[in-house]
Amino acid sequence: MEASEPPPEFMPGSRIQLGPALGSAAAARCLVRRLDAIEAAAPEGLDELAPIAAAISEVSSDEALGVVWNDALPRIVDLVAEHGPAMGEQTALYLFKLFVAAQHIGGVEEMLGAIRRGRHHDGYLWGDIFDQLLANRALALMVVESLGRCVPAGYCGVAYLEMANALMREGALPEHPYDSEEGREQLRDLLLSTEDIWYAQSAAGALPFVGGADQIELITMARCHPLSEVRLEAARAAAAMGDLEALEVLAHHAANPVDAGTAIAYLQELDSIDRLPIDVYDPAFQAQVAMVAWLSDPSEFGQPPAEVAVVDRRRLFWPPLNREIEAFLVRFVYDFPEVDERATFIGMVGSVTTALLGEVDPETMDHADIYGMHCCWELERMHDPRAPTVRSPETGRRILDLENPGAGF
Repeated sequence: MEASEPPPEFMPGSRIQLGPALGSAAAARCLVRRLDAIEAAAPEGLDELAPIAAAISEVSSDEALGVVWNDALPRIVDLVAEHGPAMGEQTALYLFKLFVAAQHIGGVEEMLGAIRRGRHHDGYLWGDIFDQLLANRALALMVVESLGRCVPAGYCGVAYLEMANALMREGALPEHPYDSEEGREQLRDLLLSTEDIWYAQSAAGALPFVGGADQIELITMARCHPLSEVRLEAARAAAAMGDLEALEVLAHHAANPVDAGTAIAYLQELDSIDRLPIDVYDPAFQAQVAMVAWLSDPSEFGQPPAEVAVVDRRRLFWPPLNREIEAFLVRFVYDFPEVDERATFIGMVGSVTTALLGEVDPETMDHADIYGMHCCWELERMHDPRAPTVRSPETGRRILDLENPGAGF
């Protein structure tokens, strides 16, 4: 293949695949020709724009970037302007995300038009889009100013609300875009929503920044919410408004390892770290907090457990790190009300915080076996030559016993 010839995934007439970055002007021009073909066939084939957006986001040379900026992006903006209503929601959101990442004002304006008209408002990619905007202060402020008192619908509205809350806390906005009759009504609806915890949490986070007679009612709703996460957010809001009792509520949450990570962060934000209970500084408590943070990550369980407790604590030489550590086994419980069940798991904190789900059973394995499994897993993860061919509790215990004679392995 000649050096100037575009790679096969960008050949005219082919479907664009998620693949190598756009590394040459020739590849970028081929992509532009594909955009011309999509425009000619529109509204057919519009969903092909999503992988094209992904390919553009991987542009890797100045020459390709020039073609993308001058030729590809204007064509995509025109396609959104002409055929936006006919696009699938996911495709449109991928394009909006591209416009924000590229800081393409024409594309961002098309996105704002879609928001005003209530198009594509339920996709979860709105969270990523507004997170990107929050990282670009000037563009975020332009978006807020352009939308004015517009209260977007669906998930888009919640992501926008969360961005506005963050900007208000930083003092970047003169007033909250939801501080209007329509906005406060939307906050009320979100506080009543059972669709997603994030909806009510975001609404509670806005309450220090809205006025009117509704504010007290909304604060009361948030503080009486059935979910602990929302009550915690309500305490943060009330404390920011000068309510000293709310600081005590945050200190109470800080004593519970399930809520402690968030409560401690809020007390730090409010310059009230002196209210923390002394127990939060205990290493075993901090181990529980670390496990909750790991479990709450979207790539894991995505939310805190119902219960968490340290069931074993010991100092030992840890072969994967080749040094002594204080290790903790942390038991945690999740409720699954939709099937009326609860499940118990166990993980380790002290080296790599993790839980070997499906491999470690807290009901049938003793603690030495669980440490052994975690040791094997970490050695494998580090490509350590001591890693066994087959992971097992017995092999892990033998490795630990070599370094910790007499420790019960």
